[in-house]
Amino acid sequence: MFVDLFFLFAIILLAVISYFTGPPPGIPPGRWGIPFIGCLPKSSETVFQHIENLRKEYGDIFHVKMGSRLFVVLSEYNIVKTAFTNPNLQGRPDFYSLGVYRNFENKGLVFSEGSKWHNVRRFTLRHLRDFGMGKSSMDVTVQDEAKALVMDLEKNCEDPIELTLSLNCAVINVLWQLVAGCRYDVTDERMTYILKLTNDDFNDIQGNIMILDMFPALIPLVPRFIKDKYMKLDTMEAGVAIGREFYMEIIQEHQSTLDPENPRDYIDTFLMEINAHQDDPDSDYTLENLLVSLDDLFAAGSETSSSTLRWFVLYMALNPHIQEKVQRIIDEVVPQDRLPSIDDRDSLQYLEAVIHEVHRKSSLVAFGVYHRATQTTKINNYKIPKDTIVMQNTAHIHNDKAFWEKPDEFYPEHFIGENGRCLTKKDGFLPFSIGRRACLGETLARITLFIFAAALLQKFKISPPDGEILTTEPIDNPLLNQVKPYKIVLTKRF
Repeated sequence: MFVDLFFLFAIILLAVISYFTGPPPGIPPGRWGIPFIGCLPKSSETVFQHIENLRKEYGDIFHVKMGSRLFVVLSEYNIVKTAFTNPNLQGRPDFYSLGVYRNFENKGLVFSEGSKWHNVRRFTLRHLRDFGMGKSSMDVTVQDEAKALVMDLEKNCEDPIELTLSLNCAVINVLWQLVAGCRYDVTDERMTYILKLTNDDFNDIQGNIMILDMFPALIPLVPRFIKDKYMKLDTMEAGVAIGREFYMEIIQEHQSTLDPENPRDYIDTFLMEINAHQDDPDSDYTLENLLVSLDDLFAAGSETSSSTLRWFVLYMALNPHIQEKVQRIIDEVVPQDRLPSIDDRDSLQYLEAVIHEVHRKSSLVAFGVYHRATQTTKINNYKIPKDTIVMQNTAHIHNDKAFWEKPDEFYPEHFIGENGRCLTKKDGFLPFSIGRRACLGETLARITLFIFAAALLQKFKISPPDGEILTTEPIDNPLLNQVKPYKIVLTKRF
């Protein structure tokens, strides 16, 4: 009798919990899952497969509850375009893993929100442009870094090699000269170490610590030794400390040599703004905000473009007929005694289309950088409750047959218009996201990718090692579609 009553009570309790924790009325269709747990991926499926299976069942806008977090997934380009211009969808989720890197404060450029994000982003864009971002004056800087990378790669021609962190270093040097007024040799040991830590950070935030992102109620309950041993919290914190030491050395050097009449770079202008607002306790311009902003710029600037270039080299090795076509065009346009420049872009439209197709096929940030609803709002007449996490299903949109003639193929002609020119803006294309929180470094990234890709194809034939089969299957990470490590053979063309 007692057991029967106990089970009856348990059933009633679960029914009550399910009722009060069920999906709010008016939200998009989807999967709520079981109380407290939600609808997590099965052990046999990746996050990408989980989302794609739900999309097939519920359509281009659906909800899924994972842990205690409510997600709304947007899998159609026009829905994303509308949603990400909505002022109520410009927040960021308060994920524990990301909070570690900003001292759990609303600071920086990528994961901040509200007026603090808006003010510092606007300041950063203005001053990076003042120092050359997106301007033709950057051409020589990017060429110099491409040349340094080519010279480093020439040391190992004819042998199977992986693209090392010298690629990341050459890429970050372009941005870092605007930010900090300095560059590093592509083989600099300390910079290589910092870049490795940055890469490790991207892996760590996609690891077991995501459990605390999905179940924030567990944060105060999970013992510290569990967080360290199984979630690498101690490793993450150590990485943050090393990064901050690196940035502080640069800041202190700038402080000691600052000339307010002649600011040299972004750090100088930020320090001047700190000094101008030092009596304002609510100022957005603080040393802490500068540190987090530098970390955001460094991480995004080094990892995203270098990962895209790794995908580019892989696709060139896998598509020799496309590689040869680009090289023929480069040879017709650019003399062998100089590297391609941004002035050659008009004559190298096919290369531009190839780079765009690499963006499409790789879909590097597969779900974009997550947005959060700061107020209850509507998308396509569906209710989006406050604090819902909204994500763009970039990988699906980049394979949507409504926009792409041959979505399963590597087909640069997707981006060639009737006039033979590259379609730099195209519906269904979201490599840098869209709307108010689109990537602030897009113009610099486009220039860097173009010159680096052109330089690599001008100087080298890219081939798979004999007998080795290359794959475009990405690393099984829930956030970034990073390419699996691979080896290629570079052969000097001249």
